Amino acid sequence: MNNIHGGCNTDEHRQTRAGDASDKQIPFGLRDGRLVHVDEVERGLKCGCVCPDCEAPLIARHGAKNIHHFAHANGASCEGAYETSLHLAAKEVLEEEKHIVLPAVTAKLQNNRAPVEFAPALDHPIDSIELEKKLGTTIPDATAIVAGNKLAIEIKVTHGVDDEKLSRIRQERVSTLEIDLSDLPRDLDKDLIRFHVVESVERKVWLYNAYAVARHADLLGSGRRMPVVFRGMALHVDNCPKPARKWHGKPYANVMDDCLYCEFNLHVGGDFIICGGARKVIRDSSRVVALRNPYRLKRRAKRL
Repeated sequence: MNNIHGGCNTDEHRQTRAGDASDKQIPFGLRDGRLVHVDEVERGLKCGCVCPDCEAPLIARHGAKNIHHFAHANGASCEGAYETSLHLAAKEVLEEEKHIVLPAVTAKLQNNRAPVEFAPALDHPIDSIELEKKLGTTIPDATAIVAGNKLAIEIKVTHGVDDEKLSRIRQERVSTLEIDLSDLPRDLDKDLIRFHVVESVERKVWLYNAYAVARHADLLGSGRRMPVVFRGMALHVDNCPKPARKWHGKPYANVMDDCLYCEFNLHVGGDFIICGGARKVIRDSSRVVALRNPYRLKRRAKRL
């Protein structure tokens, strides 16, 4: 693993952090190379632990009033200790459980309707996982092999992925999942991390998903590009397949009033829309299906 966190005394290490995590109480330490929770060890220096980030000796504080935590024996404030300990804990639970529940794969179209769902949230086996291994031009917090594919995992603790890194992720088409552990309770333990990292999707979001991008492109390609006509203060699309409106028997739609909320609208550009109704593509309960006659289905649904 490349030491992206660096030593806690380097200037570069401090500059990579958007916020100061030195006031966070350290829940995990390293003992003989193994990550342990503060409640697993004896108090004080007898814990035999070192900092996961700078490897300085730690003391275990088991006070009656304050939450149990580790602190540096020399009183130093280590900016990377809390974040590194959570990264190591996340990797450890993924290695132990050998699976992860990934959130639904969706895409937001340029309309006022709910996102399209291409795949539901599913539990996937993990073949292997490595911390901070270079993947393309970026170094994710972890890289997992899931169903034979590489998945970059970013663990958000003190800061998220910046715009520059996100741009590179998108350019290189690396499917990347972010797990937000930034505001967990102070008395967290490995079971809580296991729940959020492995089982739950509540704190997970796709920063980029190659499958979603490909399916989104397929979806747009399934529609028909139709020009927007400027008529005074109104924006119209002629030959609306529904039709939303008629003028002297000719079908059309008002972009703002009809297209933005239409179940067949796939995209609204500056001078065009992509309409799924023209080629019988309908969004049904966030799924995309092709129909022989989508309007007949809609009328049947109303009767039901």
